[in-house]
Amino acid sequence: MFDFECIKNDLYKLPEDEFIIKYYFRTDNWYLSEYLGYKQDQIHKISDNIKALISKELDIGFNNIVTIGSSKIGYSISPTKKLFQEFRVDDDEHPSDIDIALISNEIFTQLWSEFRGVHSITFNYSYNKVAKEIFRGFVNDKTFTEIDEIRSMWNRKVDKLNDSLVSDFGFDHQVNYRIYRSLRDLMDYQIRGLREIKEGNLNGV
Repeated sequence: MFDFECIKNDLYKLPEDEFIIKYYFRTDNWYLSEYLGYKQDQIHKISDNIKALISKELDIGFNNIVTIGSSKIGYSISPTKKLFQEFRVDDDEHPSDIDIALISNEIFTQLWSEFRGVHSITFNYSYNKVAKEIFRGFVNDKTFTEIDEIRSMWNRKVDKLNDSLVSDFGFDHQVNYRIYRSLRDLMDYQIRGLREIKEGNLNGV
């Protein structure tokens, strides 16, 4: 599942939606099996337990939680990062994150409302970044937590959850949440990125 040549070949051969379903929506999880060392016959149950925890703590649908990125398949598949870069385990300066997509129109709308209420010149740069993301149907906690008021609100939501991911499952890297307005927005974003890679439009090193 995590063979580099297989992933690379599938990236260029499979239609974008098929690649996303094969590598992001199935149960296999590089971080759980290769880094944390869970046995293969445990992965399905552990993945379900993690999703159940997130679903309970954030009040979103169980099936609206998707692990993506290098923590899912072991390699970065993004036009804005170094293509096929392995998950960075021992890089203290720039460690990789565990990227989790949350599909929730309710949370997306709440964050948008909070965001509009704190616009000030102090956060103009962050505001512009978040505005671009919202236009594309998602918000990234790496971006909106640069704004003090929103960071405080979001941390109240996820602090207990993040502590449980560490204590109950052994997570050893920061979790990055990206909230999508809908499944269509998630698919559109991922498909757009894969097409940019295939067309050679890479901004990473």
